[in-house]
Amino acid sequence: MIHRLTGGETVSIDMRFDDALEQAKDEERKPNLLLGNGFSIAWSSNFGYSSLYDKADLDLHTDKDELFGVFGSWDFEYAIKHLERAAEIEELYTAAPQLAATYRSDADEIRKGLATTIAAVHDPHNASEIDPESTKSAQDFLANFGQVFTLNYDLLLYWVVNKDEGGGAPRSDGFMWAKANGKGPLIWKPTAPAKVHYLHGALHLYENEDFSTEKLKYQGRGSMIEDVKVRIRARSYPLIVTEGSSQKKRTRINRSPYLRQQLLDFQSLKGSLFIHGFSFSKGDDHILDALASADCAVDTLYV
Repeated sequence: MIHRLTGGETVSIDMRFDDALEQAKDEERKPNLLLGNGFSIAWSSNFGYSSLYDKADLDLHTDKDELFGVFGSWDFEYAIKHLERAAEIEELYTAAPQLAATYRSDADEIRKGLATTIAAVHDPHNASEIDPESTKSAQDFLANFGQVFTLNYDLLLYWVVNKDEGGGAPRSDGFMWAKANGKGPLIWKPTAPAKVHYLHGALHLYENEDFSTEKLKYQGRGSMIEDVKVRIRARSYPLIVTEGSSQKKRTRINRSPYLRQQLLDFQSLKGSLFIHGFSFSKGDDHILDALASADCAVDTLYV
């Protein structure tokens, strides 16, 4: 589906993907891409919310099934949003803060449980487990785009683009060695060119006490997923946005220099934008608000 934004009007047209790419060709720049969870689910259903829910071991103040049954959803972010809203309502109606604190405690447990569970169910465990045919297919798809923005936390995109040796898929993400000799941690540099943007963070990104953002690197042993699990067991959680509501997501993004810049880069896009596997849920209104902002010069959406 193509949505062309012209003169304040939106014109929608059904179109094949190849035809859309041909139409979006621009001599100056390639179209851009926004990835949602559909990109990851296309590889494995483990990345769906129902699968994550089944695997999640949450230390809550009530039964997990009963709580999520009340919400009528397996969506972690939906549960977080409503527990936080319940805490606000409780504080409005009573002077006793204990129950509100319980709601917030369980919201925080679900938030951390999401990171833990994604790491636990992450399949594949390392880049070598992605078969060459699937890798090439994803790389060919990504090579059509100039900049890639993703809302996913997993490592699939990171692995695929870093295995693309000259194939055309965007690779640069703004992280550089802390030392000129190629040693030390990989630190995000605001001035470094970037074509891959993690709008909601990812499992391999960590925020330091000085608010610098560090990217995990392969240590030559085991897998990065195992490194993530070790960090989580030590209560060191990756930089991921798991807040329930769009407003709370926006607040979390604004606290991180890295995340704030990624959203600003998205908001500054020009030309055409392809959207793949994104549900357009209310919890992601901040993404749509960025597209609708005066700074955004996207004139055509291919959904």
